[in-house]
Amino acid sequence: MQPTKRGVLVGLCLMLVGPVHAQEKGTAAQNCIESNRINSWRVVSDRQIDVVMGANRHYRLSLSLAAETAALRSISQIGFKPRSDGRLCAGTGFVIADGRLIRVESIDLLPSP
Repeated sequence: MQPTKRGVLVGLCLMLVGPVHAQEKGTAAQNCIESNRINSWRVVSDRQIDVVMGANRHYRLSLSLAAETAALRSISQIGFKPRSDGRLCAGTGFVIADGRLIRVESIDLLPSP
């Protein structure tokens, strides 16, 4: 039995749209956090900050090379600059340290202590 043109078109659309939707959903869950839910933070190194969200969700933010020149470990106060929707995301979110914007390169969920 030969597929109809409509069947082929629907199959093609599902192949193209399906994986994109799944990828976006997975990316949003793994690479963004809600900045207004950050309860505390701790500088781990010049390029890494651990944050605690909510009751007990720990994340590690890895920052761009600019963090090393800002000497992040020696700064006592930092801020977070999220997207307009309030989410701090890898690639589009920033840490503010000593007046410098430092890009967040990745966000990883850490095991609870």
